[in-house]
Amino acid sequence: MRKYAYFSLLIILMLLASCTENPGTATMRLKLATQAKPDSRTLAPSDSTVLDVTRYNVSGVGPNGKTFSKSSDTTSIEIDGLTIGSWTVTAKGLNNRGTVLVSGSSTFTLGSTPTAQTIVLDSLVGTGSFSFVLDWSKCDVAHPSMDVYLAGPEMSDEEILLTNITYNTETTQATISESLPSGSYKIRVILKDGETAVAGLVEAIRISNGVTTSGKHVFLFNELAPTATLSFKDATGKPISGNLTVKNAPETFYDGQTYTYVFSFNKPEIVDTEGLALEWYYDGNPYKYQRNLSNTGSTIDVLASNGVHRIDAIVYNKRLGSTGSSSYTYTVVPNGKPGEMALISENASNFLTGLDEKAIISALPDNMFLVTNPTTATMYLCSVAHKSLNIVRTYDSSTFPWLGKVKHVFSDRGCPVIVASDNSGGTENITLLQYNNKGSSIEFIPEMRFEGYVKNPNIYSLRNVTCATFLNPKGLVYVGNAGEGSSVRNVLFYTGLDEKAIGKAGGFSNISRDKAIVDLDISEDGTKVVVTGAMNNFFSSNCIITNNTKIPANNTFQQSESITVIPKKTRFLNGNLIITCAASEFSLFEYVENAPCRYRKTYGVGVNAIVSDRTKLFYIADNSNRLISYKSSGLEIQELGSTTLSHGIVDICLGTDFMLAKLGNNNLALFQVIK
Repeated sequence: MRKYAYFSLLIILMLLASCTENPGTATMRLKLATQAKPDSRTLAPSDSTVLDVTRYNVSGVGPNGKTFSKSSDTTSIEIDGLTIGSWTVTAKGLNNRGTVLVSGSSTFTLGSTPTAQTIVLDSLVGTGSFSFVLDWSKCDVAHPSMDVYLAGPEMSDEEILLTNITYNTETTQATISESLPSGSYKIRVILKDGETAVAGLVEAIRISNGVTTSGKHVFLFNELAPTATLSFKDATGKPISGNLTVKNAPETFYDGQTYTYVFSFNKPEIVDTEGLALEWYYDGNPYKYQRNLSNTGSTIDVLASNGVHRIDAIVYNKRLGSTGSSSYTYTVVPNGKPGEMALISENASNFLTGLDEKAIISALPDNMFLVTNPTTATMYLCSVAHKSLNIVRTYDSSTFPWLGKVKHVFSDRGCPVIVASDNSGGTENITLLQYNNKGSSIEFIPEMRFEGYVKNPNIYSLRNVTCATFLNPKGLVYVGNAGEGSSVRNVLFYTGLDEKAIGKAGGFSNISRDKAIVDLDISEDGTKVVVTGAMNNFFSSNCIITNNTKIPANNTFQQSESITVIPKKTRFLNGNLIITCAASEFSLFEYVENAPCRYRKTYGVGVNAIVSDRTKLFYIADNSNRLISYKSSGLEIQELGSTTLSHGIVDICLGTDFMLAKLGNNNLALFQVIK
């Protein structure tokens, strides 16, 4: 925001009567005075010179209808031969364009004895136009709207709701246009996503006769601004300036902490406190209003909540054009241990409608998520913004005809490939899709839909796809199949967007003795695989040949040491730690090459869902409404913390910085990873 000076005009009329050759007359000497002003953080005309008075027109009406009129571009005017008596003098200040900006008048008696009179130019003249562009391109708002309020020219005026707003969703901008009488105003804007307020601002505006005041504001998020300085000018021409700071300002603002924001004057001894007032705003909403402000300034205490916030201060007094504004933008991060999950919202569904128990959640790169709802045959591509999901694109059966019969959708935060299984047509089918980050879209991969079988129906049939895992560095995707029997291959793999190995020889393996696979995972480096399923009280593990595409044959897989319950879900961590989960507990195993994995410890935590980053962190949704964060160190783990929700957690998926959880009430909860 550019900074411009307010002007104040003071005309000192030195009326020095002197005896002349014509009795009953006197000479009127006028002294005009203006002073330069310091900058004010106020939205003002782009050409600051239009606010400066460069010429004065003075006129008067006296006894018996006598008149005079005179112009000057200097501060001294003399009018000779004026009749002694009562005079009404009017002064007007003009800018360099010849536009009248301000006026004032006074009635006094011109006598033979020297006197001094003062005319204060305290009336702003005319109207000007106002145009304000508001840009939400950096806010990822799916359904933008704005509430815009205007107050002024007296700051005590009630706010009025402006409706002349033009939206352009392609440029992600809105334009506010108004024609207003000259003066100082206050504009307040609340940016909304649907009905949810996501940001706000307050600005002071200066309207000048015959010119346009214009400006632009870009709503910024995840940006920590420096301390802002507020300075403004009162109508007497004496500078008033101050600072907006945070008491004991921390390097990082944490959720749940209270911080004190301080406005103080730089030179309190020269502040004119007549009518001095301060208005505080928090994210564009009124927070505190202090009348009869003293020169000691003001403070507010604000309880910090997760996200990006803005504090605005509006200061003014009774003097002409005194209004100024300042802002302080800061980012609040979750308060907890690095790696722990912080709950943002238990209802982040936003505009996703009709979600039920069949809805499926999955993560994508770039902090994007997929929400698939077979009941309504709808797939939503979503981003994260403002404590909820924003719909980027919506797909239905006109794009993907099988959406209404979807059983599973598998994807990963590090891989653009999406695996969807369905039973459309009464057969088991697989479709591979691709997330296009450049176009923020989901696209079908040509020739990558397989209906009922992979190679041919007599050799490699599909019966019940249950899981998939993604080897991100290699670009490989592995799909687990729960069908049993010699005609079923229970691991299928896809080598990436270029090779498309599904359906080709060597693309299938039978790694669990013709038994059903329930879950599988691959170590981060792609050298190890772990499989759980109908294999009694153990699981299988061994190495993968990743240079080409094939998983080793049956005899190279090792059974683990036996445990008390049949493991269902499994995850790899840091290359050597395997987590297996059941409804009543989870266990840790140490990977041993070419030998059974070694049992280490069992934890009495029932598991509904588990995700991991494959390195040090994993997260469990237990059967008592908790999301628990864990960290590994070597072959040991420690609990970082937990969050208890109002409803049970059915499923979870991990993005880059966020986690999405599906709850038992069909709402979606959103978490943020504490860095």
